[in-house]
Amino acid sequence: MPTIAITTSRTELQLNETALISFSLSQASTNFSREDVTVIGGTLSNWQGSGSNYSAIFTPSAGAGSAAVFVDSQRFSNASGVVNQDGQDSNNTVSMRIGTATNTSPTVNNSPTANTEVASASSNVSNTTSNVSNTNVTATLAPTVMITSAQSSLAVGQSTTLEFVLSQPSTNFTQGDVTVTGGTLSNFQGSGDRYTATLTATQPGVVISPSTPSATVKVLANTFSNAQGVYNTVGSNTPVVAVTNEAAVPQTPAPVVPAPQTPQPPAAESNNNTTTTATTTTATTTTAAADTTPPTVIVTSNSYDLATGQTATLTFTLSEASTTFTRDDVTVIGGGLSNWQGSGKTYTATFTPTAGATSAAVFIDSDRFTDATGLANKDGGESNNVVSLSMGCGVTSAAADPCGCPPSGGGDRNTTVDTTPPTIAITSSKSLLGATESALITFTLSEASTTFTLGDVTVVGGRLTQWQGSGSSYSAIFVPDAGVTNAAVYVDSQRFTDASGNANQDGADANNAVALRLACGCGNGNNNGGNNNNTGDTSTYVGITSPGQGGTAGAITGTGEPGAVVTVRDVNNNIIGSTTVSATGAWSLTPTGPVATGTISASARDTNGNTANATGSNGSGGGGDRNNSSFSTIRMDAASDTGQDT
Repeated sequence: MPTIAITTSRTELQLNETALISFSLSQASTNFSREDVTVIGGTLSNWQGSGSNYSAIFTPSAGAGSAAVFVDSQRFSNASGVVNQDGQDSNNTVSMRIGTATNTSPTVNNSPTANTEVASASSNVSNTTSNVSNTNVTATLAPTVMITSAQSSLAVGQSTTLEFVLSQPSTNFTQGDVTVTGGTLSNFQGSGDRYTATLTATQPGVVISPSTPSATVKVLANTFSNAQGVYNTVGSNTPVVAVTNEAAVPQTPAPVVPAPQTPQPPAAESNNNTTTTATTTTATTTTAAADTTPPTVIVTSNSYDLATGQTATLTFTLSEASTTFTRDDVTVIGGGLSNWQGSGKTYTATFTPTAGATSAAVFIDSDRFTDATGLANKDGGESNNVVSLSMGCGVTSAAADPCGCPPSGGGDRNTTVDTTPPTIAITSSKSLLGATESALITFTLSEASTTFTLGDVTVVGGRLTQWQGSGSSYSAIFVPDAGVTNAAVYVDSQRFTDASGNANQDGADANNAVALRLACGCGNGNNNGGNNNNTGDTSTYVGITSPGQGGTAGAITGTGEPGAVVTVRDVNNNIIGSTTVSATGAWSLTPTGPVATGTISASARDTNGNTANATGSNGSGGGGDRNNSSFSTIRMDAASDTGQDT
């Protein structure tokens, strides 16, 4: 079955900014549309795409503090009609924080520019940004990079692990895109939006003040691009790493004490920089290896589909114990959290939907809590720290459910979904036609469908007219083409779907096709004599379904061959009236006055002169019987293929 993964070009936005939302389907779909996407805290525009790749622009709503975009189950299908069932998967949801973005550059630099951000150990930073040239590519669509360091202090000769976190996946971000002064970079690896490398301090670096020698790691603008070919603009949020003037010693240095510094004017900003600033080590001691792994969190729910009035228990499982993880670190859209409890690595809360909401999301962004060593979580972009929920659809069956909820009372949506494809049976009122004859074709579906149309029917040797019907029953009149001797009407696989989106798969079944034989332009045979070479229509039929009530002028109804003329007589052989059989094979006649009680008769003559008769009693308890109908026939001689009247 098909699945979907959703990504965003930015996870943090100002109210006047937008983000590019990308939808990647595991299988191509022709019915995935904007209406299949649930948006909370904003709107989508500029929808485009086809097959397995789609995109749109997200614009936050005024006053929104957070937003989410997700796709629930039962929203689209693949070419075989199988619908998606991954509404509770976390990678089909993206969350965004509104009003906290730090990158507000309006344009993308067209060439590498040494915009720099240098931070001292005391975090005094002054920002100056050089001019950038306008390439008419908005910065909201450009990827950015954030560089973090596993250690805050190095001696010359020591190493630390750097992590490069891109806002969007890139296939051309390499070690060559990273500029290093005062050290060397090695062991560069990674893919997508996360890369790591080893920084080894080789010298105190560039002196930016008399007492704080430093080294820098930076990524210039226009050095890597996202999947759309848009190149990076200069980012921010870079850490400070101190590099001492001392050579490395076998022991791990103790916490460093900054040397006295003379206040200096702040240095220029360099976005995407890791600045390493030297300090003086006053003492050393042997300690355990520093913790360089940030904590992570996984969010789960005991139910992903809630009936109206229901709640869900959410569980937050941390990879490391934390004393700073609280309810305020959790972003909730479409509901609220209560009954918060837990400690260490496990926490729980009760989710209650907002009245009227049909979907919700609960997630935790990066930099929300820390472990015992002070490292903050960096997994805000990972799929397992987000859950999406559907609520309050108010239906009792999956087939009638517009948003993927299970039957009221709970349960797993995957156990109630209709996965049986519909089938179709086709019948014809005739199998042998004269050159000028027509036939009533009836289509009976195993399940009601709103997508079955005349365009789903393949016709060979003729055409269909007077299409009508709905639900599981449809009909049309087949009219042969001039000069043809054989014709067929059939419905192939993948032509229509049921209410659950399952497409028919019975194109090879025998009962979804009818074959017709047609005369060679001589369809005027009848049982009253005529051309013995007639190979056209050889019969017709008529029946009485309601003979009316004797002594009244009640309507008389019956069935017959479409287009045939039916004449009705009373018990005394007086003509009551005549009528023509409709395209649906039904006829009705209303007498002009009371009809004598007794047996009435109906005689029919089709356009080729074939006749048939039926009788019925309009007395008390009387009723017509179509089985009383009679048919005129012509027996065919196999050798000469000519007809002989019988």
